[in-house]
Amino acid sequence: MGHHAHERTARLGAAALLVAVGVAALACSEKAVPEALLGRWASDDPRYQGRSLVVLPNTLEIGQGEGRSEIVAIDSIESEVGIEGGTLYVIRYRSPYGDEQSLRLVVLPGSPASLRFENHSELWTRRDGGDAGIRRDS
Repeated sequence: MGHHAHERTARLGAAALLVAVGVAALACSEKAVPEALLGRWASDDPRYQGRSLVVLPNTLEIGQGEGRSEIVAIDSIESEVGIEGGTLYVIRYRSPYGDEQSLRLVVLPGSPASLRFENHSELWTRRDGGDAGIRRDS
């Protein structure tokens, strides 16, 4: 094997290692749901009566009102601190029809903590006392 072949093999090996490390890093962090998001959230705004958002370690339950809800698996979560005094979370998931969707939620600290959907002003608060009763293996 010539000098150029060794060099090319070394570059390919380094590239493969970088890809493997990147994939491993994504796999570790992409579905870690922060404690700040866990729980059942609802709004006092009459327009959202009967609607809720339940965030579990691996799934979202989107309460659509009139007793209907949609349960979807979380694909990934990204966060950005310092958005309007809180943290912006982008939760990516697939609808029951298979298309990619995302929720953009700003979680604001306080007692109780609150969240709002990005580009909306209505506040939603946790209705279950935090993550009490939320199973970690869901």
